Order: sequence, then C-alpha cells, then structure tokens
Amino acid sequence: MPTTTRPAGRQILTATGHLLWTSAVVVGAPLALWRFFEWPLPTEVPDWGEVVSTPLHLVDPVVILNSFVCLAWLCWAVVATYVALDAIDAARGVGHRLHSIGPFNTVATKLVGSVVLLTSLARPTATLATPAAPAPVVHVVDAPGGPTPTATPALPGDPSPTGPRGDPASTEPASTTAAQPVYVVQRGDSLWAIAKAHLGSGFRWSEIHDLNRSLIADPDIICVGWQLTLPFDADISTLDTPAPEPTTIPTPEPSPLPPAAEPATPVPAPPPPRSGTEAQPADAPPPTAAVPQGDTAEPSEATPRMTEMPASLEPTQPVGATDETAPLPSLAALVPGITGATVLASSLLLLLRRAQQRRNTSVPRTRRPTLPLERTIVAAADVPLVRWAGQELAVLGEQLTGRRIDADPVAVEFSAESGLELLWDRPFPDAPSPWEAVPGAWAWRLLYDPEAPVPAPDQPALIAGLVTVGHRDGRQLMVDLEGLDTLAITGAADAIAGFLRSVALELGAGDEVADAYVSLTSGVVDLPSVQHLPRVRVEEPPVAINGISATAKDVQRSLDEIGCSSTFAYRLFDSPVLPVDVAVMITDAVSVDADFSAIAPPRRGVAAIVNGELPGSHAHLHIEADGTARLEPLGISFRAAGVDAATDDAIAELLDQVAEPLTEAHRLGPPEEAPVSRTTVAVDHDDGETNPAIDVLDEGPCHATDEIDLRDCPEPAGPPTDNDDWEPTRPRLLVRLLGEPTIVGGPAMSRREMIVVATMACLGRPARQEDIQEAVWGGEAVVPRTIWNMVGRTRKQLGEWDGQPILSTADRRHNTYRLADGLVTDVALMRELYDRAREVPSSEAGELLRSALAFVDGPPFDADGYEWARVNQHAHDAERLIEDAATMLAELALLADDLDTARYAVTQGLRGLPGNEVLYRARMRIEHAAGNTTAVRTAYRELTDYLDDLGAEPSQETQHTFTLTATARQAARSTAAARQ
Repeated sequence: MPTTTRPAGRQILTATGHLLWTSAVVVGAPLALWRFFEWPLPTEVPDWGEVVSTPLHLVDPVVILNSFVCLAWLCWAVVATYVALDAIDAARGVGHRLHSIGPFNTVATKLVGSVVLLTSLARPTATLATPAAPAPVVHVVDAPGGPTPTATPALPGDPSPTGPRGDPASTEPASTTAAQPVYVVQRGDSLWAIAKAHLGSGFRWSEIHDLNRSLIADPDIICVGWQLTLPFDADISTLDTPAPEPTTIPTPEPSPLPPAAEPATPVPAPPPPRSGTEAQPADAPPPTAAVPQGDTAEPSEATPRMTEMPASLEPTQPVGATDETAPLPSLAALVPGITGATVLASSLLLLLRRAQQRRNTSVPRTRRPTLPLERTIVAAADVPLVRWAGQELAVLGEQLTGRRIDADPVAVEFSAESGLELLWDRPFPDAPSPWEAVPGAWAWRLLYDPEAPVPAPDQPALIAGLVTVGHRDGRQLMVDLEGLDTLAITGAADAIAGFLRSVALELGAGDEVADAYVSLTSGVVDLPSVQHLPRVRVEEPPVAINGISATAKDVQRSLDEIGCSSTFAYRLFDSPVLPVDVAVMITDAVSVDADFSAIAPPRRGVAAIVNGELPGSHAHLHIEADGTARLEPLGISFRAAGVDAATDDAIAELLDQVAEPLTEAHRLGPPEEAPVSRTTVAVDHDDGETNPAIDVLDEGPCHATDEIDLRDCPEPAGPPTDNDDWEPTRPRLLVRLLGEPTIVGGPAMSRREMIVVATMACLGRPARQEDIQEAVWGGEAVVPRTIWNMVGRTRKQLGEWDGQPILSTADRRHNTYRLADGLVTDVALMRELYDRAREVPSSEAGELLRSALAFVDGPPFDADGYEWARVNQHAHDAERLIEDAATMLAELALLADDLDTARYAVTQGLRGLPGNEVLYRARMRIEHAAGNTTAVRTAYRELTDYLDDLGAEPSQETQHTFTLTATARQAARSTAAARQ
C-alpha cells in the first residue's frame, strides 16, 4: 500500500484537467454561441404571410444554421441542468442520480466531481508518525442494524471517531444541556436534509457539523442511530425523539455469550424458543435498534420497518397465527463463529457437500441423519449471496481491464440488504455501470437482488486475499490481506485464537470470493479440522517463511515481464481476469525472527499474519476480550470474527462422519462365499506395450476367460398384476427437479419463488411456515409477514385453474399452504414408473424404465439455494432412484443382449449422477460384453479424472472391476494361443 497520506499528483492533474474542459463546455459554449451566431430565433412575432411562406425558407442556409444553433442551445441547457442537480446532490451528501442522458450527465459529473475532489484535497492533512496508507471513508449505505458510531473511519487529518483501541469513551458526542435538542439519524438522512427540516434551511448543515465534530468525521457520512446535537433554535416540534438527559451514554452490559457468538445484526429478542438456543433473525424489522456490545449509541425507537407487505398480497391472517411483528425463531442453534459469518458458513457448507459427493460417488447412498451443526451451517450460509459477490467483483475486473488505475482495493462490505461495497485506498470516481461511486469516491457500491439468477462460479477472483475479519452494522467486513503488508495481531489470547481459526477455516475451505492457500505454522493455533481443508497445510516456521519468500519472488518476476506495479494491476492486464492466488502464512511472532517487510511485501501474491507485536509493521489489529476490534491504518472498528475450539472440534467431527467410508456390510460387492482364484495374464496397453505377470482376481463365475455379467436382476416384489387398467399420472403442470428446478411449460418464476414451489411439491403434505422458512431463508429467523409476501408473490405468479389459485391461501386452522393436485414433480412420476416396473414382467419393465430415465435432465436440485433438499433427504432419495432405475434397466438390457439400451441406461444415469462409481462399473461391464476394451479404459479414465477434481480415488471394487474387464479378453486370447 502507498505510504503517503494524499492522493498522487496525477489524480490532481486529472481532476484539474476535467475541471478545465468541462468549465469550457459549460461556460464557454454559450459565450461562443452568442458571440458568433447571436440569437437564432425571431425577435418579433411573424405576420401571416411569413408563416405561410415558411416552408419555402426551409432550404435557406441561414434557417438551417439557426436550427443547429437552437439544438446547441438545447444541449447546453441539459448540461447546465445536470450541473445544478449534481451540485445539489453533492451539497446534500446523497449519491448520484440514476437517470442519465448520454454524454451530458458525464460532463456534469466530471465537473462537479472535480470540484468536490479538489475541495477535499484542500483540507489540512495531519502527518503520521509512521508512514501509512490513507484511511478510506466508509460510506454506510442502508445499514439495517442499529447505530455503530465507532465503525466509520476518518479522512486523513479529520478527527477520528474512535480511540486507538476502539475505546467507547472516545466516541461520545459533545456534552449537551437539557434545553438543547437532539436528533436521532434515520435511514436516508443527510446533514442537508436534517438542517432543512429542523433549521429551516439546508445551508445550515455546517452548524450541525460544528456541534458534533467529535462524532462526525466527514460531513458526507452519518450513520443510522447517531444522536446529533442541534442548535438551540431548531424546531423541536418536528423531532421524532425527545432530547436525552445530559448524561454520558452508557455501555451495554457484556453478553453472557462468548464474543464470537453474539448475533451479527442487532435484533429484538425472539419469543421463547421451542428447544435449545435459537439464533436471532437476520432481516427481522426490529421495533427498537439494539446496540451490540462495545458500541456507544442509545437504542433508537424510530428505526423504520424493514419488511412491508403490499396490500394486494396481504393474506387473511389465520386464527392463532404468529404475530406478524414477532419473528419466527431460527431453526438452527446459535454456534459461536458460524452463525452470522456468511462467507465462512458458505465455505464450510460447500466443503461439506464436496465431501458428501466424494463419498456418494464411491458407495451407494444411504440415509444419514442430519446433525444439528449441519443444519446450523445451512442456516448461516448464503451461497447465492457469496457467489454473487465473488462473481460481481470478477466481472468488475473485466470492466476495468485496460484502464490505467492508481487505486487499489483494501476492503469489502456486503449484506443482502445493502449489497456490495468496495473500498479503495484513494478516491476513484469513475465507477463503471452498474456500480455507483459514493460521495467522495472512496467506495463503490452495488445493490443485490435476491431474486436474480445465481452466476456460475467460473470467473477467477479479482481480490484473491479477501477474508472476513468481522462484521459491523449487520454487514460482513472483508479485508484484502495481500494489501495490508504484514498484519500483527494483539489483544486477548482467546479472541486472537478464535480469529486465526476463522481465517484459516474460511480461506482453507473454499474459493468463492478469495483464492488463497494458507501455511499454518505448528503451534500457532489448534485446528483439528485442518485434515479436511484442501487449502491449508501445517508447516514448521522456516519452511513456511521460505515458501512465501519464494512465491513473492516468482510473482515479482511475472510482474516485471509485463511491467505491472502490483498483482492487482497484473490481474487487470487481460480479460478475463488473470488468476493470481495468494499464499498466506499464519505464524507466531515469538517463533520466528525475520524481516517480514522483505519476505511478504504488499501486492506480491503473499500475505503474513503474525500473532503478537511486530515492530515496523504498518498493519495492526487489536482484539479486545469482548470481541471488539480495531484495524490500523484503515481506522476501522468492528466486531471481530472468531471460531472457538469447541466449534472447530465439532466441525472436524462432522467432516469425519461425512468423509468416512461405509462399512463392508453397506457396500455393494460380490457375495462373501464366492471362490477366489488368481490368474496371471499379460495386459496389452493402448500404446502397444505389454506388461506380463499381472495378477487378476477372479470371483466365482467371472473367470478371466468368461464373459462378465452384471448381478442377477432382482425378483419382482410380488406376482405379476392382472390389473390392465393402470395408467401413469398425467400432470397439468410438471415441476422439474431432476436438473435445474423449473416449471416445464409453465410461468416464469424467480429464484425464491421456484424454491417455494419445489418445497411444497416435495413435501407431499400441506406446507407450514417453518418449511418455507427453512427452504428459502435456510432456517434463519424471519417474521411471518416476510413469508406471506413470498407466498403471495408465488401464488400470483402460478395463476389459477378453473377459477381457483394453484397455490392456496393459508389454512385458517393450521396455518398451512397447499398446491393443487394437478401439479406433480418429475421425481414423483419417475418413482411411479420405477415401482410399476418392479411389479410387471421384464418384457414390460424395460419400456417403463426407459420412460422413467427420460425425466433425468441433470443432477437433482442442480441449483444454488436447495440445501434444504439435501438436509431433508429429498436429494438423496432422487439420487438413489436414478441409480436404481439405471442399473435395473442396464441389467435387463444385458440379459436381452440389447447393448444400445444398456448404454442409454448408464448414460442417463450418469447425466443425473456424474462420477457415480456404481454406474461407471456397469458401463465398464457393458463395454466388456461388447468386446470393446478401449471403451472400458476410456470409461475408467473419465472416472479417475472426475474423482481427481474432488480429491478422491476409485474404490477397490472399481479398480478390481476395471482389472477384470480390461484384461479378461487379452487373457482369453493368451489362453487360446497357448492351447494352439
């Protein structure tokens, strides 16, 4: 990061150039038009004869010239209007307007932006004792939580709103008297708006700023819930809250929970939980804004409601229903360090699913009970939001490709309510659409649409060193470790250990936002789950130091080759973003003695986190025992992330249970009583080489010289039925779940509306509020009104049948919802055909199974947001159904020597279960029966490539099947040759 406290001179020259040419357009254009063309319109009212003869003058050069002059005056008027509007917006401290007319708004924006930037640079700037990067202004946008005045850093030279360690005493507003009015900041407020409403003129905003300089670091930034002292002549009758007593604002009592276990967003207490400890809602509309421990502002009674329901969607409230303002309790327990940590929970959830996928490809699926921790991870995670944030940053990198950029990203804040906010280390006003630069241009923001499709995770990370350091105002705070130099951490030992666990778990579990590998030196922190983290390794300090030093040198050589000054500029050198991962070392200061400024320089693909004091380090994080933290030189105060030792032990135990293989009793293999013999054969390879003396394990009837059949077809469940009246169900509306969930030939549904329909279709019973809460919001606490809104929109989108809604209104007695009978899922139809095939003779079963497999369009529930389907075993049942139907049809086809049908069965099965070893074994046996040894090897190679991506290996049974099918024909030829 740069070591100056002012932007580079090039930015000043750029702003000055913009000011000069835009001023020339705004001021010089009318002067030139008046000087050279005068007034183009008639100066007197024409008579009737002149009006009649006007068409004859249209070809007059003077008339044509005057028409263009009129058009020029009109364009200038549009530019002048935009200049006036942007100047008013800048004075009021609000964002840029969304409307835009071509280049006219661009001229006005550059003019006003240049003036604002040059004016801000004219402020006096304090010189730091130790050179450090300038602290970016964090513009708080639509913060859903309570007030947190300690969370806003100041511009260089402005009074800091917090003390050096986030001391609450340093954020107390100026002393007031009982006669001096106080205003509590609401969402959407600005100093201009407050002054206009309560002082009679918006230009008196500076008086409010002068009275609250100890609280307001920058007049463009005020936070929801701040209590601002107003001048004595303020109109008290318009205030929403009375003036407080002239006393010091108290600090709330410490919470009995561990620091890392406190809710990420300030919310009201839910009704008594049904069992266990219930997590607080993330998006409930609190009647009062509670302040997290460590903050210093009083609760506000005027916090606006966050969830409102349109009158057109308002249902009739069922008798005995929960109060719409009281949140439904979370369906998951509050786990320290997991609940409220969105990126960490999402990374763990994806790691858990990959571990389950590795296990399910090697053995048949069996029902596994859902553990409480797994449900908690699902409730705390938000994979669509995290994936959206990572991919939007990557797309932003493509938009910035080819531009000369002097600024570097330092931090990211995001939440579902406020969207994504990217902070720069210096003003950067030119934000590409749809991003929007906040006033001051220290940050860009982008709103989040939860209904939009989730982007595919195919773009490399733009800011590869991003990691969650904590949360504030209900938003996740992520910092780019690569740009912080070496980060030294001091404070309470337990809080530091929890923070280091959180960083290692998040970076080691996934790469949805970041792209980093962690070297954890031995002894720095206990991390039992490290054996399941693919991106974390434990090393001795000298080995870790040598590793990041070598990485930094390699990256420096790559930068020198193309003339880039940093890895951020390197990533933007070409489109798509060039991938450069970051090597992160977590170590202890007492165990190493090295110059980290030379080993881990900033923006060189490496980062170092040191537990302890580190003289000479520009980056310093101090964490108090209660979880409050402050990061320098950014000057940001927040509540630090942390995972305690007990939670990490539970995570390791959960991953152990998922990843461990099934016992032999649950494995599908040859019967135990089958005789075993060995035959030595010569194996021919694709390259023509021969490797003699390979032992081939023969089992029972499957000798090396015999054709290999699949296991016998299962006997029918009962005697053939004589009922010839059986007909398959014919749905009026088909819900596809075998693939990306959608309604075939039905109305277009948003992502969450589709989840509601899929949930209700899978249940087979009326859906309760808790079912929809778990499916759409992952089980986190929400108010009933929010669920009614979602169901109402879904009902409207589905439409009606025969004058009745397809999705019924809420049942008054049981508070449930029901789908009409004609709406059926493809899983239900496939199971109906499969069950029928088990009852009829094999001559009829083949066509039924072929029709059943035709429904398979991809893996079940193949979209983000369907974790509930795996937690509730719906995905497991669909996967098992695909496997059973495919293997049964393949067996029947082999018995009938119908290899084409057998191949179709396996192909459709692998379409729904990619990498499934049971189906790949069947495919190898089918190709063996066809005498195609090359196809057997191709199938085995495809399977190993797929398993390599998951970090797994084929099971012994699969390896044995490959050995038999790939070598049996060569053994037969060798035997025949020997007999001759």
